[in-house]
Amino acid sequence: MQEFFTFLLAEWMLSITFLVLFIMLLWGVIAPSMRGFSELKPVDIVRLINSDNTLVLDVRSENEFIDGHIVNSINIPFSYLTKRFEELGDDKERPLVVICKSGARAKSAGTLLCKEGFKNVTVLAGGLMAWQHDKYPVAKGKK
Repeated sequence: MQEFFTFLLAEWMLSITFLVLFIMLLWGVIAPSMRGFSELKPVDIVRLINSDNTLVLDVRSENEFIDGHIVNSINIPFSYLTKRFEELGDDKERPLVVICKSGARAKSAGTLLCKEGFKNVTVLAGGLMAWQHDKYPVAKGKK
């Protein structure tokens, strides 16, 4: 045991680097469960949409939505989300998929939705860019 502590002191830079990497790894495992929502790839989102009464919420701007969106999704831009929760309905148990361009805004929206009491929130990993990369269809226009 004495040798271990001697090593830690002698190799303090290596020890600190190891500790930081260990904490980052641990955070990567713990953080998703603390967020309150899950994050799925496009193929899993398609299964979710097809199997449940899932609501797809697009939190991009209206112009981004018009340029291309998942069929039957609704658009509430992230900046208006807290003012328009009622548009998502009263069923807070209903599966809800949140999407944006790359996933960042959707994660923030997922956090807000969970705080608002929505129980079954999922974020599209990689956003609409991942959806299009995997060659899934998008609709254009307001609906």
